[in-house]
Amino acid sequence: MVDQVSVDLYVRTTFQDAQVARRQIEKGKASGRLCAVRFRAWEQKCLERLGRSIHRKTHVFFLPLLLGLGVLLAGFKAFDKNSQFDQLWVESGGRLETELRYSESALGETESVVHLLVTQTAKEATSPEVPQQRLLHRKALLAHLQLLKAASHVTVNLFDVTWSLKDICVSPSPPDFEVHYIDTIFENMMPCEIITPLDCFWEGSKLLGPENPITVPGVGNGIKWTNLNPQSLMKSIKTMPGESTFPFDMLEAYMKRAGINSGYQEKLCLDPEDPDCPETAPNKKTKKIPDIGAELANGCRGFASKYMHWPKELLLGGITQNKTGYIQNAEALQSVFQLMGEKELYEFWLQSYKVLHFSWDQEKAALVLKMWQKKFNEEVKKVLKSATMIPYDFHTFSTMLLKDLLNQFNFLDPKFIYIGCAIMLFYVSFMQINLFDPVRSQSIIGLFSLLLILLSIASGIAFCCLIGIQIHSATIAVVISIATAQGVNNMFLLMFSYKRVSSHGFDEATQKYSCHVGKKQVGMVLKSTGTNIIMTSLITIAIFTVAAVVPIPALRAFCLQVAILTMFVLVTTLFGVTSLISFDVRRRRSARIDIFCCFPSEDLRWPFFNNNNNSLGTASTIDGQMRQFTEKPTLASSNLLLKEFKDPNSDCEDTPITKKTYLCNWKPKDIAQKYVQYLTTGACRIRVILLFIAVLGISVWGITRIQAGLTLPEMVPNGTNEQKFLGTYGQMFGFYNMHAVTRGDFEYPTNQKLLYEYHDAFMRVPNILKNDNGGLPQMWLTLFKEWLLGLQKAFDKDWAKKCISQEGWESCATENGILGYKLLVQTGNSDNPIDKSLVMNARLVNENGIINEETFYNLLTAWVSNDILAYGASQANIRPEPRRWTHVANDFDLQIVKSSPIIYAQMPFYASYLYETSVITKFISTVRGICKNFDERGLPNYPSGIPFVYWEQYQELNQYLFVAMSFAFFFLFLICGLFLCNIQAALITLFMSATQVIQILGFMGFAYIKFSAIPVVLVIGTLGTGAAFTIHLCLSFVTSIGDRHRRIHLSVDHMSKIILQSGVTLVIAVIMLVFQNNYVSRLYFFILIANTVFGLFNGLVCLPVFLFMYGPPPEIKPLKYADRISTPSPEPIKKRARYTSIRQSVPPPPSNRTHHHQQQNHHRHHQQHQGNSSSRAHGGLHYVPRDGSLSTIAEESGSYHSASIAHMEKTKSQQSLSISPSLSSQSDYSTDSGSEIDAPQRTQSVPTGLTQTSAPTRCIVTAKFELELDGNMMSASAQPCVHKSSSKHHHNNRQPKRHKRHHNTRY
Repeated sequence: MVDQVSVDLYVRTTFQDAQVARRQIEKGKASGRLCAVRFRAWEQKCLERLGRSIHRKTHVFFLPLLLGLGVLLAGFKAFDKNSQFDQLWVESGGRLETELRYSESALGETESVVHLLVTQTAKEATSPEVPQQRLLHRKALLAHLQLLKAASHVTVNLFDVTWSLKDICVSPSPPDFEVHYIDTIFENMMPCEIITPLDCFWEGSKLLGPENPITVPGVGNGIKWTNLNPQSLMKSIKTMPGESTFPFDMLEAYMKRAGINSGYQEKLCLDPEDPDCPETAPNKKTKKIPDIGAELANGCRGFASKYMHWPKELLLGGITQNKTGYIQNAEALQSVFQLMGEKELYEFWLQSYKVLHFSWDQEKAALVLKMWQKKFNEEVKKVLKSATMIPYDFHTFSTMLLKDLLNQFNFLDPKFIYIGCAIMLFYVSFMQINLFDPVRSQSIIGLFSLLLILLSIASGIAFCCLIGIQIHSATIAVVISIATAQGVNNMFLLMFSYKRVSSHGFDEATQKYSCHVGKKQVGMVLKSTGTNIIMTSLITIAIFTVAAVVPIPALRAFCLQVAILTMFVLVTTLFGVTSLISFDVRRRRSARIDIFCCFPSEDLRWPFFNNNNNSLGTASTIDGQMRQFTEKPTLASSNLLLKEFKDPNSDCEDTPITKKTYLCNWKPKDIAQKYVQYLTTGACRIRVILLFIAVLGISVWGITRIQAGLTLPEMVPNGTNEQKFLGTYGQMFGFYNMHAVTRGDFEYPTNQKLLYEYHDAFMRVPNILKNDNGGLPQMWLTLFKEWLLGLQKAFDKDWAKKCISQEGWESCATENGILGYKLLVQTGNSDNPIDKSLVMNARLVNENGIINEETFYNLLTAWVSNDILAYGASQANIRPEPRRWTHVANDFDLQIVKSSPIIYAQMPFYASYLYETSVITKFISTVRGICKNFDERGLPNYPSGIPFVYWEQYQELNQYLFVAMSFAFFFLFLICGLFLCNIQAALITLFMSATQVIQILGFMGFAYIKFSAIPVVLVIGTLGTGAAFTIHLCLSFVTSIGDRHRRIHLSVDHMSKIILQSGVTLVIAVIMLVFQNNYVSRLYFFILIANTVFGLFNGLVCLPVFLFMYGPPPEIKPLKYADRISTPSPEPIKKRARYTSIRQSVPPPPSNRTHHHQQQNHHRHHQQHQGNSSSRAHGGLHYVPRDGSLSTIAEESGSYHSASIAHMEKTKSQQSLSISPSLSSQSDYSTDSGSEIDAPQRTQSVPTGLTQTSAPTRCIVTAKFELELDGNMMSASAQPCVHKSSSKHHHNNRQPKRHKRHHNTRY
């Protein structure tokens, strides 16, 4: 087993131990950036101390961590799942959220009307014999009628009450005539407002009912809209005797203003053969089938033709027209049921007998609406089974059901979370198991580390709940996958380091570790890879924190959750996983088998274990490596351990290594080396650069293909009616209803002209539909004014006829004239409400078209209560609701209550042809410009509608993306510069990250992923998750030694496995996302897969080439060798020396007694050396070098040997020492416990000078060393004793050259 730590110390010095590099620079053995080396040394020192502390008191760190994570799980009690999908695109604290809250506070609900839509499309042709059916055909319309008629008869039983469509729909309110049976007739006859293309034909009346035909006394019974002619009915009632007191003129005026005339009796019949088709139908007698395209060209009108005009863009989808406007083809038909909102339904039935027997509230009203719509959808499915429906597809949609579906749907399927965790467990076990080595297998620590990481993720989510960060069901799966991938990558880094340092103190023969290695081994694990873990984690935390600048509530919570969970995973990795490594060190020390660690392992053998498994003939123990390194103390042999990193230009010699013959002897290391050798050739570099430019160019082209847009069908769960409808609607209908809302803090009576200008300004918006005359739909103020003008005209007629005077009215006065009189005498002053003198000069509307300002709110009360149909058609939704006051001609009380000042009013518009996001955003910009202009003029206003809710995000999305990306790159550069300690390397990392973002955006263009707030956040997040593909390689490159070619070899060999594991881990972590039934999870899956592919391409293909060409210099550059540092010097031991101090420049000569005693003990020492050598051969004792030092006394500049030689040269005039090659200086290495081991012989020749004797003087130098065996570095303190003897003594007492003294060492 090769000692990877010793190897790394020589070729990756600052990565393995920056303190050694610092000493090399300070001693003049190397050059480099001392500031960067000192910072890295301080950082590694802190990490090593942490590791040693964890190993020394593992329970102090592990148990509190486990307890803290467990306690935090209690935070799930505060779990509040948030499924509000509009928070995925509505800006938090922005103008849209402010506007929505204002509307909700004013109206009491976000939608006062619930639209239930039904679309019909033709199925594609299955064969030439069965062609595709045309929708502009009477069969298609009759099928449409059949489905609507059957579904509209749906009823539900709730709270012992039967609820039908009539009970919950929006229907015109008739005027209050104060005649009970008349009011009852009108109430039953007023149908639900149904927008349908059938209103162009008589068949549209079949949807209006009523279910129970009406009986009108004196006229007949069985009256329904299929046979009702309102004008004929009015004439019949007027001719009836005894009805002279009924206000017919008021009713006629009401019908005239609403456009109620002959109803459906004069419209074409789709089926002239229908026996109920009226005789007044134009094609009843001719039996001619109507031209549907021509009839629908100008839209359709309901029974109140003036207020119920349905544009063709609302009724038809995918329209094809000729130059004259004739509709040649349509791809879809659409009908709309208008239902009351939950608050309106609650208030409508609050005082009714229908709900008196139970507690009626708004929640029950909402339940009634939901249950009826669900029953409606079920009925539609039943009708579709009939034969007439086979050629067509019908889809239903409700905004209320969509929100309910999104809020209640479980977008996070726990089953796939469990499957993903199981796959990750299997993957971790597979990567960490060692089938050929039971002791060094790491599957058990991998399993427990993963479980600990999952516990930290759960605790992090609970902590988010505690601090009020809502968990959104659409993003939580993505959060879990990112945190899991981050934690597993951190764990793999520690396992990678643990495996490399595991050779220290390991005995191949006994498969055991020495007990002293644990503390420093755990410290070395953190020291070598702690920087990588902290750096990648901080980058992820910083990037996702910066991504929270996008002010979308759910996405901001998503980013903060990822940052918090990454912090939890980082703490768990540094303390929890490191504690598990400490436990595993103890397991290895006791030679227990991996996952079966509870069983004694002395006699157990792994099924695939082979004690002789040593494919390379390198030394398998540290002692063996020391022997290899010390057998040839030449310059060439100093690189023996670096055989695998040999530089062709190096001056190091190779030592023959005996290899076993295998059928295939390729290893991952060999593949990496061959790969780098090929990658760094000139031809391959050119190919890689050209490929990189091509990929980058294609990505830029892909960016131009990106379309902004939020694909609503993808946001809805698969297979639902809502998804099918939105898919059809988005392709064929570009029609949306919108409102221009005016707010409070505005004087409506005195600023009527500004309101008219505001309404007319929307004429300049090209996508807003105009009426038949090319104008806009009438606003509420216009209808209000027209009603008052009609009353003023009636009053003027009665005044001219003397039917009305200043004091009152006569019997000949009309209903409208009397109402006009009552309005004119209002003063608007609560203290003096009536002034009859005003009828002489006052006008309800002046010559400029301005309603009387003083009595504006009195007149508003009268209009809302007495012109209900017009007020309902205006869709004004004035808040606070105007006061109720019903006009009765015989009521002589003239006072009309005054309504409260308006704080909310809206003007309806229809927007069409909004198919593409670019068109919608332009439309929004135009409308916003108008609103801003009038807001500056003093009219507080804002637009409202679906386009503004879903597409408003694009107005400032580019700005948010630019700001977030700028800060993300800044923090990425800051963190990389800090931990890489190299600006050039940080810039290269920044360039590769920017390239990866461009590549991902290009992928989005080719994958048809539309640009919205969700992909923006995910793309920004890929900077954090993709940093691991480049940052590890750059760190290894700057901390390696040698030229660029050599450092590329070293860095790819060092980090390629980590980079590949990071990619595989990310893919496995997001596998569960592809099965989640929501858009965010699926989108992030594809983006992360692209991120992994581009990250591996950039990190393992492009980055090595760029580093080879433009890479930064190494942090340390040795001066003696080109490819490694000089052999590190042993550090002195702080213990008191037992022999003469080495600080003596010239030790005193030994006495004769000492020399004689030495001669007597030579033989005994030699025998003891032989015995101990035999015990070492059986694996009894092995030594671990400190600082990887294999130096001798002669190599240390500060050693006694070199110092004594220098002293002898200075004093050669006094005495000359001659040490011939045949004679030797002998050194004994001893441990702190007194044991000694072999050391290489050192023979140093000293040139002779002036001598006083002709015979050479022989000198025996005995060096005493004290070794501290700590599993990491070998520290020695030389304490030499120099003995001079005459040539006679030495000649007569020749002893063996090696003198050993061994003692048993206990640990």
